[in-house]
Amino acid sequence: MRPPACVACALPVLELLGQAATLPAYLIDDGSPPASAAGTWHLSCLGSDPVGEQWAHALERNYLAVRQYALVAREPHWTVIRNPRTGELLALGRTGGVLPLNGHGGVFVTSTGRRAYRVREAAYWLEWDEPVIAGMQERLRRTGSMPVREVAGQLGIEARLAHPDVLAMAAFQLDEELTPDWRSTVVGAPVDYAVPLPDELAGYYRS
Repeated sequence: MRPPACVACALPVLELLGQAATLPAYLIDDGSPPASAAGTWHLSCLGSDPVGEQWAHALERNYLAVRQYALVAREPHWTVIRNPRTGELLALGRTGGVLPLNGHGGVFVTSTGRRAYRVREAAYWLEWDEPVIAGMQERLRRTGSMPVREVAGQLGIEARLAHPDVLAMAAFQLDEELTPDWRSTVVGAPVDYAVPLPDELAGYYRS
């Protein structure tokens, strides 16, 4: 529940689609990517690090050769693949990101012209220092919601958010069924947010 530290910058990572990537050590093959790069990353950090391309190759090798996903298309910055059992589509980024392309909400356009799609996670649990969690709990009880970008700011990672414009309306929401399990350093809440959808993937996305 406590956010992992980013491999690159050591700051906490909110594990949200389109914002984070977790790269397991079992993907390493013959020393590539380096073991020191395994772990959780902000996508903004991974995209600016040369090791991101190594992780992209490792992910593609795992999905296509090991998991037997079907190759659908190669775009300039993404590889689109299909789950052979469910038919669901995934996009693997050239710098290590992974985006699901099925089963979420409709696409919308942000104020900056970027496409995005909506996601709701029914229960996101966050463990952190008591002042931050207490403030988040108070805000949820008082107003019913807490903006994701404000939480990111309190964690000191707003500058690490990928395409923060898509999170303009993103928020944690109060769910009374989760409050009995709150603790002084732990809060749980549904979170509604959006995931950036690159233009080259728009034709593959299905809500």
